[in-house]
Amino acid sequence: MILKLVFLIITCVPLLLFDLVNFRKENSHAKLIYASLLLAVIYLSSIFVFELRWPNLYDAADFLLGAPARLIVEFLHVTPQ
Repeated sequence: MILKLVFLIITCVPLLLFDLVNFRKENSHAKLIYASLLLAVIYLSSIFVFELRWPNLYDAADFLLGAPARLIVEFLHVTPQ
C-alpha cells in the first residue's frame, strides 16, 4: 500500500501543481470539467491504493455494454458439426 501511495504521489502531484498554475485563467466551464475529472481520479486512486472492492470503470462498462456484447457473441457463435 505504501508503494502504491508513493507512486501515486510521484505521478499526480507534479501534474496537479502544473495545472494549478494555469487553472486561474480558465473559465467556469473548464473548471467544472476539471473538477469532475479530478473527482474521478480521486475515486479510482483510492480504489488503487487501498485495494477497495468498490465499482470501477470495468464494472460500469460491463453494466452498459455487457448484455449487448453477450448477445452479439451468442449470435456469432457457431457450433461445430
